[in-house]
Amino acid sequence: MTDSVVPFVYYSDLDHSLFQSLSSDSRGEHPMTEDSKGQVQGYAREDQHQLFNQMINSGIVIPVTARSHEQMERVTGWVTGKEYDLALTDLGASLLVRDNNGDGQWHAVERWHDEYLPLVQGNIRRLTKDYELIDTWIRDADLVGKVSIDLIQLGKLHLPLYIVLSVAKDDPEQMQQLQTLCRKRFAETVARATGAYVLHESENTVCLWPTYVSKGAAVKRLKTALVEGLGDSRFDRARDFLSIKKSVNITIGDSITDLEFMQHGDFMMAPVNSRIAQSAFSLAEREMDKEKL
Repeated sequence: MTDSVVPFVYYSDLDHSLFQSLSSDSRGEHPMTEDSKGQVQGYAREDQHQLFNQMINSGIVIPVTARSHEQMERVTGWVTGKEYDLALTDLGASLLVRDNNGDGQWHAVERWHDEYLPLVQGNIRRLTKDYELIDTWIRDADLVGKVSIDLIQLGKLHLPLYIVLSVAKDDPEQMQQLQTLCRKRFAETVARATGAYVLHESENTVCLWPTYVSKGAAVKRLKTALVEGLGDSRFDRARDFLSIKKSVNITIGDSITDLEFMQHGDFMMAPVNSRIAQSAFSLAEREMDKEKL
């Protein structure tokens, strides 16, 4: 890029922003992700597909996601046509680089992990204890098969990072009841008792994210690293090629927790049916003293 060109850099959440499962939105047409068995799992709607194409044609698109390194590898529809791709995964605790003229694989930047490893290692006992506690509550409430619990690992380091409660999707009404139960009885109880977690909710999951991981802090750090470098050869090669001295930063997300990183952009975008948009609409109705916009 020449010095006269100021690129657009898009920092974008993935799930429910650029694609989702067919059970979440039956309008999905374009395959984007696969599950661990290689079956298509996530689809982009036509409008999401067009948005993604506009972004990759007008700038640099960087995922900002709770997905792990391995889950990012299964986002098979993430094809930008750029020489290098970057991604913030594990809630920003991992930075990945992909050299599309090299092996075309996502590689974790070790220097990026240096800031998080002491925190992750120091909280293994708490995470494991809280995971076991909630698992016991699920069994005692006879919810096995209806509610599952997972301890998500940091990248490919096999260190516990955060807890996810998932609710079976068979009956929409029952799913909502179970999700409310998971949030109020299980997740909120542990979060209030410890003060160590941020709660994140999506269509059929409730997550407990440790407070020491932050999409917001990660985006802020990456913006600086894109200018100053990290002292990591893999990342710095990509950074030198991208040559981003100045940029117009656009952030994209759908959940309230995404606002933490979205504030680090110059402009924000959110799907109309997202929790961010719905909250904004509700606020506007109150502020404008209107029953319905």
